[in-house]
Amino acid sequence: TGLIDVSSGGAGTSSMSCASTSGSNQPAIGGSAGGGAGGSFAGTGGQGGAAFSGVNPQPGSASSNVVFVHAGCRGGAGGRSYLGTGPGAPGAPGGAVYLLASGPIQIMGSINAAGAGGGGGQGINNGSTGGGGGGSGGLIFLDAMVITLGSGTVLLAEGGAGGGGSSGGTSAGAGGTPRISSPETPATGGVKMGLYSGNGGAGSGALDASGVIGTDAKGSDGGAGGGGGGAGAIRYKASTLSAGGKVYPPMQQAI
Repeated sequence: TGLIDVSSGGAGTSSMSCASTSGSNQPAIGGSAGGGAGGSFAGTGGQGGAAFSGVNPQPGSASSNVVFVHAGCRGGAGGRSYLGTGPGAPGAPGGAVYLLASGPIQIMGSINAAGAGGGGGQGINNGSTGGGGGGSGGLIFLDAMVITLGSGTVLLAEGGAGGGGSSGGTSAGAGGTPRISSPETPATGGVKMGLYSGNGGAGSGALDASGVIGTDAKGSDGGAGGGGGGAGAIRYKASTLSAGGKVYPPMQQAI
């Protein structure tokens, strides 16, 4: 029983050098800023919202083939204001845990390797700032001849949501982070601040391993939302698997 926490808010996290693209900066007063793209791992992060008349920042490539133990990938930072300040912070990724046993593995508690939400664009007078991209989920790997998951077990490695974009002096909302208490529910994107700004994209969830694209800025003085983080990976090696509880994203047998 209990919780092993290697989520973005727990122990063991480590960003790889696989960050997604950051949002474009506000060029001058009256200009727009882009949102950062979500981090990718087994699922692809969502594109960052585009600055007004701009292009969408792109996430890194996803790969479902886990060849070594590593954490997920952080999101891209939001675009900065014309002063060079105020970008939404990139969401941190989920970490990694590898459980190896010569005998059986029986899990009655939970393991959390979820990514964090991206920060909301900060409020800057006369400025526009983009939301940060959500971090991807991390890695949970179970390796034993017999693996049993109890009925109350939760394994969670989903991505965090993107932060909202901001224009004016008030900061936007940060993206949400997946929760052990409701693992089937995707993290919610951060709420925008300003008429022409964009909300953050939701993180990966039960129905889609990819993060959701951040909302584009709708005017020349808006800040775009960050993209949601993609799903991490849950893998196992076993001759016998008895899987109860809730597992998000779905567990797959390692190659």
